[in-house]
Amino acid sequence: AAALLLALNPVFWRSTITSPLRPYLAVLSVLVAYLCHRAAAGEARFAYYAALALGLGGGWRPALMVLLLPLWLFCAWPSLRSLRRVTLGLLLAALGALTWIIPLVIFTSGPDNLWTLFTRYLREQSEGSSLLFGSGFWGWWKMFTQAFVWHALAAIGWCWAALLLLAPGRQTPSPAAQARGVSGLPNGIFLLLWMGPVVAFFIAVHVASPGHTLSVIPALCLVGGASLERGARRAADWLPRGYVPRGAFLAVALAINVWFFTYPFRIPHERTHIRGTLPQVREQFRFWGAFALRDSSYQSVREKSQRTAERIAFL
Repeated sequence: AAALLLALNPVFWRSTITSPLRPYLAVLSVLVAYLCHRAAAGEARFAYYAALALGLGGGWRPALMVLLLPLWLFCAWPSLRSLRRVTLGLLLAALGALTWIIPLVIFTSGPDNLWTLFTRYLREQSEGSSLLFGSGFWGWWKMFTQAFVWHALAAIGWCWAALLLLAPGRQTPSPAAQARGVSGLPNGIFLLLWMGPVVAFFIAVHVASPGHTLSVIPALCLVGGASLERGARRAADWLPRGYVPRGAFLAVALAINVWFFTYPFRIPHERTHIRGTLPQVREQFRFWGAFALRDSSYQSVREKSQRTAERIAFL
């Protein structure tokens, strides 16, 4: 269910069509999380695999090395249980990172130039939207609104199933629903360590494209799969005995995803005459939220295709 929710998620769908790079953010996020989950279950070798994947994966987006590091540290310790072994894992991560850092150092003519390139890029990309880099409130609110919408698109298809869990049920929870996770690490804590640092980075520093959020969206799809399963079990309390509507629940969730990807969203006219801070906040949320919806839909794909064709014809 989680895999299907991801495959038909509007942001993932749009990004896999328009970018050869952004889908690897989802690949790296899922790979590191899976290996960390196995490490937290007591399989020490997977802690080393996760460290190596973390270092190598930084070549696609260096910030993810730092943002996924807390997840690795919390999951590696239960199996490694030694400062020496944890240090060895960090060295493996550094070794993996050197496979792309060294070529970049060579191509940029020195580590100073590479560091300048990274810091300048971060500053130029973030100064118009991050409060930490001197942006005003409205620049930050634009970034926050779009990030909120792109993340919400990963939950809009299945959130109704999660609401069913608030209804009283007659069945006792299944063993799977009662599971606390691995090696005493609750599933909620695992998901928080997986998503929390990345979401905090998006809120405080930078997110400017739907594809940037692909490092978090797989985790939300995993939560969605679990919500659909538990929601279907709760609905089974009011259905004929033995029938659990998993397929129907998943079909509805996927249909909602498809609708949000294919619907031709329009950007409303921005009303600049509004006065008052709260009304302006609502207006900016409405305007940039609609922009984010269109930017993550097939309409965006079609527009990019048209622009590419026009440039090729011009050349």
